[in-house]
Formats: sequence, C-alpha cells, structure tokens
Amino acid sequence: MDIPFDQIRKGVGELVRQVAILPMETEDGSPEWCFAPGEGDEREISRLLSLFDSWESYARDSLLRLHPGRNQEIIEVLRIVRSKIALNRTNRHFMGYIREGALPSTGRDFYLTTFERTLDHLQGIWEQTLRREEPSGSPSLLPEGR
Repeated sequence: MDIPFDQIRKGVGELVRQVAILPMETEDGSPEWCFAPGEGDEREISRLLSLFDSWESYARDSLLRLHPGRNQEIIEVLRIVRSKIALNRTNRHFMGYIREGALPSTGRDFYLTTFERTLDHLQGIWEQTLRREEPSGSPSLLPEGR
C-alpha cells in the first residue's frame, strides 16, 4: 500500500491557498473566516479524503493494536486529519477567528501549519508502527488473522 501522506499534504496545501474565504460573524458578533469551496474544490477534497480513507482502512487496526496505550490519541489524530482535509466541513468550514487587522493569508498559514503538524504527528506514529515487530521478527502491517 502506498502511503499517501505527501500527496495529501500537497493537495491540502493547494486547497488551503486557493479556496475562497468568506468572513462571517459568530452569534456573539466575533468575526471568523470560513472556507467556501467551489465544485472543483469539493471534488479535490473528496479525492484526498478517499486517499486518506483507503490508507486508514489499511492501517487503523495495526495502529491501534501496536499502540494500545495511545488508542484515544490515535483516534483523535485520525479525526482531526480527516476534518482538516475536508476544510472543517463538519464545522461549517470554519477556518479561524479574525484578529483585528489580520489578513486572510495569516489564517490560511495558521490552518496549514496546524494541519501539517497533525499530519506529521500521525506519520510519526505510523513510522513507529512499521518499526514494531511481531515475535516472528517480521514487521506487523496487518491486523491479526489477515
């Protein structure tokens, strides 16, 4: 299985830089930015989510089995990465709060930085998983019984 981290990182980076942003007000009147993906952006989001989902379905059982003390962390990191790939679709495409005088590029940069940091964290856990060995001496890449 190809590990799609670089392709996902590049694709999300391009999306974050190009997707339109709309200023919105929260219920308390605070300004925030929201992504406003167009039809082509939605297709790219779906493609990237599909890549991630394929990798996750391959890797999830091994991640959880070989890191039993980190299961909640792993589940949360997987959720965050998926949400960030989808440009926070489940949270109405929320990008970030607007600071007085800030430019959209600042928000885009922050969003991308936090995405890359989280993806790097997940990649590090995956690399630890690949290095772990079963008693037979072969790397464990698949759940038991497969």
